[in-house]
Amino acid sequence: MGAMRSARWTFLAGVVALTTACSAEATQVAAPSEPPPADAPEGLVPEVPAEPVADVVSPAPDPGPAPAPAPDEEDDNPLPEGLAGRPVAATGAAPGTASTGGVRAAAASRGRPTPTGRIEIPAIGLNHLTYEGIDIATINYGPSHWPGKPLPGQLGNTVFPGHRTTYSRPFWDLDKLVPGNEVIFTTPAGRFTYRVTGTTIVNAKDTYVVNNTPDATFTLTACHPKGSAKQRIVVKGRMVIQPVMTPPPAPMAPPTTRRKGLLGLGGVL
Repeated sequence: MGAMRSARWTFLAGVVALTTACSAEATQVAAPSEPPPADAPEGLVPEVPAEPVADVVSPAPDPGPAPAPAPDEEDDNPLPEGLAGRPVAATGAAPGTASTGGVRAAAASRGRPTPTGRIEIPAIGLNHLTYEGIDIATINYGPSHWPGKPLPGQLGNTVFPGHRTTYSRPFWDLDKLVPGNEVIFTTPAGRFTYRVTGTTIVNAKDTYVVNNTPDATFTLTACHPKGSAKQRIVVKGRMVIQPVMTPPPAPMAPPTTRRKGLLGLGGVL
């Protein structure tokens, strides 16, 4: 009887000891990155309060147009073949033979170009900012005016190449335009409405489509077919109200003078 009572007390003491050990492990604090002080008792770790996290939200930088996959980008060149590496005339650089990669890197280093206007084509739901320059890095942001060509609203052929399948792909539905559809350009000089006169498909090397015209017209160019740069789709149109060229004033006739005569017999002498 005494042996059983002794065994029972031994068992209870073991359970108490085990419970105490588990509780100590559960409340133990993880060791900090710095070692405890030298005079701290062995096994005692000082508690380190956590630093508050600052709730600061900074504005995200403008990422510009989303990059397109490299294969698609190479197959979406709206310019006539051989002009993709031409420097941007808008910066004052003379036309040269720089490589496409060099021009693209130079334009990227200038940062996002400044919009110079807007193009609207209600028939295909297009309403997009326009820029100035024919380097690919500028066209990546939207349809861009060909420097040296007439501006919208002026006599002549205003030319705007744009992407069809990459970046914001503004000219995706260019093939859906039909004669009579409106194309509206807005610039600091005003708002100018044109109407589509026709769409043609040309070879990549056909540059005659950007030649000047005697009246106010426009030309939009993009790659064709979609996802390929083998050809170009070209949409042309004419301004609804043609600019009026004020004729130069007619040369003034020389003034006529009449010598004052003397009144006498027989009339004027």
